[in-house]
Amino acid sequence: MLKIIQRQLDTNLIRISLIIAIIYCLLFNTPVFLYNFQHYHTSPVKGILELGKDFTLIYIFLFIMFFGLTIHRLVFIISTLLLFISGAIASYNLFFYHIVPNKEKVRYFFNIEPGEITEFLSMRLLIWIIFSVLIALYTIRHFKIQTTSLFFSRLLSALCLLFTLNCIISPPYIVLKSYFPIQYLNNTYLYFSGKFSIKSSENIYYVAPRTRAYNNNRGCNA
Repeated sequence: MLKIIQRQLDTNLIRISLIIAIIYCLLFNTPVFLYNFQHYHTSPVKGILELGKDFTLIYIFLFIMFFGLTIHRLVFIISTLLLFISGAIASYNLFFYHIVPNKEKVRYFFNIEPGEITEFLSMRLLIWIIFSVLIALYTIRHFKIQTTSLFFSRLLSALCLLFTLNCIISPPYIVLKSYFPIQYLNNTYLYFSGKFSIKSSENIYYVAPRTRAYNNNRGCNA
């Protein structure tokens, strides 16, 4: 039975999902790990252990997300490029300006006037976006991703994709809302669905399942 299942799994898609998940996590969630570590009200050792748990959970989720996108070659390529571009923008603003992509920041981003785009962009941000896109394109080209013809792999990819969409709409764990891409994808969904709550103006930012940090200077909100 196990051998039959193994023959129905596309190992190349699993491998590229594992690799691109770790690339995304290191490129774009490293600023989040650093930001959260600064807000842990505990010893450095315990803080590192907590971030280690976060890293494990986030990496597993990212693998599930990217494997879900392998349901079709074009879906994977387009979605991966969009995730790397949005991840680059979010990580850049968090690292350099401590701007968290909360509800208010997402609302501001989607209401930027054409004349304000030049003020939003910078040479460093453009370089970071281009670098991130090149990394994604190189990885996709290197592994020569194709739409699998294996039924079990496609079924598993569809289930992973449905799970990812459910996490974007309603994250089952607070820790997912503290890291990219769920944090800005969930807030983007809330914005376009018109489900921003009145509490969106509160200065709360969840940095971990067991720790809340208050940032009154930036008006952070998960």
